[in-house]
Amino acid sequence: MRRSTAFDGLAVLLVALMIGLAGCAQDESPPATLTPTLGGPVLPLVATPSSPTATPVASPAPTGDAPTFTTYRHRSGVFTLNFPDDWEVIDESTDQRLLVRLLPPIGYGSRATVDITNEGPLPPQEVRSLAESYLRLHYAGNPAYAEINRAELPDGRLQFVFLYDDGRGASGRETLYIQQVGPYFAALRVFLSDKDTIFLGSALDTLVASFSVDALAVWGSQVAAINPAELLLVNTSLWRGDDGLTYYMGEVYNASPADIMNVRVRVAICNATGVVLAEAGGAAALRTVQRGDSVPFSLAVEGLPAEVEVCLEQAEAEPARPDPTYTRALALDADAGLDSRGNLVVRGAVTNPELVPVRNVEVVIVVYDPEGRVVGYQLLPLGADLNLQPGQSLGFEHVFTDLGGEPERYMTFAQAEVLSASSPSLAPGETP
Repeated sequence: MRRSTAFDGLAVLLVALMIGLAGCAQDESPPATLTPTLGGPVLPLVATPSSPTATPVASPAPTGDAPTFTTYRHRSGVFTLNFPDDWEVIDESTDQRLLVRLLPPIGYGSRATVDITNEGPLPPQEVRSLAESYLRLHYAGNPAYAEINRAELPDGRLQFVFLYDDGRGASGRETLYIQQVGPYFAALRVFLSDKDTIFLGSALDTLVASFSVDALAVWGSQVAAINPAELLLVNTSLWRGDDGLTYYMGEVYNASPADIMNVRVRVAICNATGVVLAEAGGAAALRTVQRGDSVPFSLAVEGLPAEVEVCLEQAEAEPARPDPTYTRALALDADAGLDSRGNLVVRGAVTNPELVPVRNVEVVIVVYDPEGRVVGYQLLPLGADLNLQPGQSLGFEHVFTDLGGEPERYMTFAQAEVLSASSPSLAPGETP
């Protein structure tokens, strides 16, 4: 063990004095440049070429040794970014969505997520609409997130900033960047844990600044499947009708990156102890549903006791395919009121605005209570063999004698089959 003496203190003092004098003899050093924080300005999200192989790049770190960064180019060729080479890449991409998570070593709580879909070229208003759908899907239902700021950056990106606190000790800030690059709707989610700020703040800034999307990459023009987790059952109600049937009604919200068709709902109904009493399934009302839109459904089960609950529910669908024989472009004019018995009556007319006839016209009526739950549903076929000519109208009416709650508003939809001019039923006959 070395003993400290008065000579040691004197030597340290002399060394410090010599260093100070030497510094005075040199030119004044420029002020240090501050590293931008995670929520500050970053480089634009632009299409830039990059090497398909990983190459180390230099990047400063706030403390300790500078980490080594790796340039990562996704196998699809759609995006590239730089990240510390001791981070883990988890690629959960499918044919319909690029989903890549980047995680630091064990012990850190921060992360970054790249989420990209091929939506085709979109105008700014549709990008904003898709951004709102993205917010509802990933943040609206999670009370741990609190939005504190949103802005449209000069380069066109949309930026959303959230504070995160799960109430169990995990806290931090998440910044979401959204932009349309060519056909690609790109979302970059960056979460910085409060405990990681001095260690990973600069690394995440580098990752954000390096993120780029190649608008010329060819990927995702076809949707292979629809993830059931992106079909959300909302505005549901479970009630017993005067006819003894148990009804489960609601809407399927399409949070997938594609239009869908042939939507079906399946549920299991249990008693209070969790025992499954019945299973039910059926198709939703409309054949096709656009992304970010909803479709109503109604299931009815007989022979159940009064006190039951839905213990399992799921929706499934297929990617929508072009179908020139199907249309929802029908004009609807409807009103509602109460009859002498207090029943809700919805009546109106559906008009064919197309230049060709339609048939198999169906009108869907959905009734909502003040909380927005579906408490009434009716599918009205207006005649399978009835052709509705261009400009022609057809009336409809339905009386709801039993509802699952107090009616507050209603909606109507219509769909039909388009008859082309080449249809045999429209072909001119031979002149006698």
